[in-house]
Amino acid sequence: LFQILEWCQDLGVREVTVYAFSIENFKRSSEEVDGLMKLAEEKFAKLLAQREKLEEQHISFRFFGNIAMLSPKLRKLIAQIQLLTKDYDRGVVNVCMPYTSRDELARAFELIRKGREKSPHWFLSVLAKLSSVEDNCIPSLQCSTSHVYFDDVLWPEFNYWHLCKAILSYQYHCSSIQVWQ
Repeated sequence: LFQILEWCQDLGVREVTVYAFSIENFKRSSEEVDGLMKLAEEKFAKLLAQREKLEEQHISFRFFGNIAMLSPKLRKLIAQIQLLTKDYDRGVVNVCMPYTSRDELARAFELIRKGREKSPHWFLSVLAKLSSVEDNCIPSLQCSTSHVYFDDVLWPEFNYWHLCKAILSYQYHCSSIQVWQ
C-alpha cells in the first residue's frame, strides 16, 4: 500500500479510497471472514509499527463503514491510526470497511431521524445545510463529480502502469465531469 501511495503522491493524486471489505463479504464462510479480519489486524498493526514512515509520508487515514461490525481489536487499531494521522496534510487515504453504500445511507438517515426526535431545530439546520449548493456537504452523493475506474487485475498484481492507466482514464473522462463550484 505504501508503494502505491508513494506513486500517487509522485503523480499528484492527493486522495485515494480503498474499498477494503464489503458488508456483503460477511456472507462468506466464517473461516474466510476470520482470515480476512486477521489479515486486516496484521496490516493495521504493521502500519502503526511503521510510525516513522507514516510521519514521513504525512498521509491522513480515514475509515468509513459500519465499524461496529468489526472486532474490538480491529476497532482499536483503526482508532489509533486515525488519531495518529488526523492532522497529516499531504494526502488522504479513505479505507471503507465494512462498507456498502446502502448501509451508509441507512445509518445516515437513522442519525437524522434520531436528531429530529431530539430537536426539530437541529433537523432543520442540517436539512438547510444539506440542500445548500454553496456548502456542498454531500459530494459523495453527487455522482456527476465522480469517475469510477475498474481494472481487471487483483490487488497484489496492481502496479505503477495500472495506476497510470486509471489516471489516464480519469483524465480522458474529466472533461465530461461537472464540478460544483
